[in-house]
Amino acid sequence: MSGPMLLLEAGTGLSGALFRVWPDAEPIPSGTMEEARTYRLQLVNALQPTAAHLYVDGERLPRDFAGPDGRTVEWTWSLGFHAGIVELRLELGNGVNHHFTVTTDPDRAKVTREDFMQMVRETVADTLALISLSSFKWQIGRGTGTAVPQIAQLEFLYSRMDELDDVVKQIQSHPVRVLEAHRAELPIHKVRKLLSTDLQRSLASKQVVKSDNPYLPAQLRGFLPLQIRTAVKTAGIDIKEHRAIKSTLRTWGAFLSRAADLLELGNLSFEDDVEWRGVRATWVRRCRGMAHRLYGLLNLPLFQEVADVPTPVSSTPIFRRNPTYSRFLSLHRDFRMGIAPLPGDFLNIPLARTYALYELWVFLRMVRAASLINPNLDPAPLLKTITQGQMTPVLDPAPVPIADGVRMFFQREYREFWLESDGVGTYTRRMRPDICLESRRHGRLALLVVDAKYRIGHQLNDAISSVHIYRDSLIEGASGQRVTQGAFLVTPHAPNACHADWTVRPMPDRLFSEAFQDEFGVGAATLKPGMSVEQVASLLMKWLGRLTHAQP
Repeated sequence: MSGPMLLLEAGTGLSGALFRVWPDAEPIPSGTMEEARTYRLQLVNALQPTAAHLYVDGERLPRDFAGPDGRTVEWTWSLGFHAGIVELRLELGNGVNHHFTVTTDPDRAKVTREDFMQMVRETVADTLALISLSSFKWQIGRGTGTAVPQIAQLEFLYSRMDELDDVVKQIQSHPVRVLEAHRAELPIHKVRKLLSTDLQRSLASKQVVKSDNPYLPAQLRGFLPLQIRTAVKTAGIDIKEHRAIKSTLRTWGAFLSRAADLLELGNLSFEDDVEWRGVRATWVRRCRGMAHRLYGLLNLPLFQEVADVPTPVSSTPIFRRNPTYSRFLSLHRDFRMGIAPLPGDFLNIPLARTYALYELWVFLRMVRAASLINPNLDPAPLLKTITQGQMTPVLDPAPVPIADGVRMFFQREYREFWLESDGVGTYTRRMRPDICLESRRHGRLALLVVDAKYRIGHQLNDAISSVHIYRDSLIEGASGQRVTQGAFLVTPHAPNACHADWTVRPMPDRLFSEAFQDEFGVGAATLKPGMSVEQVASLLMKWLGRLTHAQP
């Protein structure tokens, strides 16, 4: 058999930090593999070096050969903007294939791995909240029985499997036991406490014997039962919480098996795209693998003594107060998000495409924040009616009225102004900003453009050109006047506000100064996973104020 496969960052020598990724993979600490970096994978002592190939999510990596005898195979892997669980396939020739996974992290300055998962939670939660706010009342919780979770949801579930496995095994090793009373028949010499009611029942229904014990009550007339029927308390594990865990694992396993079948039989809307080749087959295999792991947990000794009764998970004292059981309750909430039958396909975004997920998250956060500003907001423009009267969220240029005279667009395309019916557009080339706030009052139009950039630090210096273009190139053709009152980047970057004077701040921190934004009409704002809807609403209020202030 070939030697191990080792991982190291490109540019480091063999004396640097090495991690075995195959076989018997070592745990790679969070933050070790960051996006936008390059890494090397080495297969040591390959038996057939020329036959060894490595695939990352179905794409073959370029290889090289090293070592005095050429038996060390090296692959260079440039992560790019890639974060999440990545599946690798190692081919060793003669039909021998090995599959293993590696978890890559977002840039630590952007979001941590947990923040990344939080972004998925909030994306799903915001979608459900907006559907519940819409005028079209569709019972999303009911589902259709044929809906497959979307790719972002499946990756979310996939990322939680290791923790779920660990939690259930911890519960197995130290389960909570509860004293339970049950009726049992004991020889009289083993009974330590005898109630009169138990004695009467035993005398009436069991064999009695003559006893010459002088301490017996006179009413017994010297007779005693051979067996005493009494209540016995034992520490049992067949409790509500364990029945709920068992029932939930079985349900999730069946759900993922069904999802694998549907993925195998159905067609994903993006399947013909070159980028998505092999996505369906990958997730069929992953869903079946997750189902297999869940069914394997049901074979633990703990669940052999627990009744197989459908029991919902609820916030019982054990789930709330026991740390291990609390972790399971938290994972249960995550899994409910992951299997929520969201209609539509706009969440068919793998976590590896972090930038696309970030753009989606920013928009949904802002629409939900707008619902706090305007309680009468109806996100129906984001929904369209399809067959059977169901609703499908669609993120298209349909405007969402968020305040008096203000509408929000998602990725609206602005063509040349002479092609637009309202005469608002560009005079050079077509543009598609991520989010656009439009206000038309007293016959005057004002726009505020928001461009979501999953970048931090000096990477923002390159992105600032886009807001300059949006600020200067959108005009109202009839008057030729510029209509953009502000153009802003939103980013996970948190500035270092060390100086109040923006003229002495370095880039890109200068962009976050309100004085700088008031002076030039461009800037940046921080939006990171975990920020409350109220915080996003506060930012949105500032932008709405800028729009209305620019109009009479």
